[in-house]
Amino acid sequence: MDITKIKIDTKMVLVDYSTEVGDFRIKTEEDPSQDLTAAIGRLKGIFLRRMEFETVQDKVMVNGFESGKDDTGLWYRLTGIYTANLVGHKITTPKIRLSNDPEFWEGKDPDEWPGFMDADETEKMLAAVEETEEFVKGKRAQLPLDEQSELLGEDV
Repeated sequence: MDITKIKIDTKMVLVDYSTEVGDFRIKTEEDPSQDLTAAIGRLKGIFLRRMEFETVQDKVMVNGFESGKDDTGLWYRLTGIYTANLVGHKITTPKIRLSNDPEFWEGKDPDEWPGFMDADETEKMLAAVEETEEFVKGKRAQLPLDEQSELLGEDV
C-alpha cells in the first residue's frame, strides 16, 4: 500500500492511497486513533526545520503529508497551518527525501541539506506512514468505556 496523502482536520480525515488494484480515497468523520494523531504531531520538528519556523513553534501545527515518486525516488511534503493574527495559513514544505545511504550524513550538517531527512526524521516519517496504513485498515479512536457500554446496552 502506498499512502499518497493524509489530511486531518477537526471534522474530517482524508486519506488517498493506492494498491496493486488501484487508487482509493477515504474521507470520513471518524476520529483517528491517538497513535495516528501523535505520529503526525511528531512531524512538527521536520516541518519547522524546513520552513525555518523555530521562533514561532507554538503557532505551527502539522496536519498531514503528501508523498509521491519521481525520477529521483520517493519524496514527502508535509502540510501544516501557521497561525498569525488569528488567521490560519496553510503551508506545504518543498519535497523532502529519505536518504537510503547509511553513510550519507557522515560529516554533513543536516541544516545544510534540507531536502533530505536524517535518521531520526526518517523514523518519524515512516511511523506516520505506518499509522496511516493502519487507519486505512480500520484502526480508529477507542470510544470511552462508559459511552461504549451505553451503546452496547450493558451496565458497567
